[in-house]
Amino acid sequence: MVMTITPVTNPECGYLKKFKHVVDLKASGVNSRYIQWCDNHCQYNWGWHFWLNEGARKASRIPWDDDWLPPEEVTNGTKAYMSFQNYEEMIIFKITCLSA
Repeated sequence: MVMTITPVTNPECGYLKKFKHVVDLKASGVNSRYIQWCDNHCQYNWGWHFWLNEGARKASRIPWDDDWLPPEEVTNGTKAYMSFQNYEEMIIFKITCLSA
């Protein structure tokens, strides 16, 4: 079971759930507000996942010292994505959460 700070009520949604319509968050992490918004507003399945470049993949296997933050190689080499089963929900997410 994957533990998240922000709970997801639908077991078909959440971390490592990948669907057809993908949004590049242009960040190395996923804002908890995005997760809360999806949990509250999406009727169809949705999720989030990460892509790590080779350097980030290698650095993530090395134990992190006493710091809870990942090494810079991991942060700089990671891309975060949200994905949606439903195209309309993906568009509404982009307009509501990513337009600023």
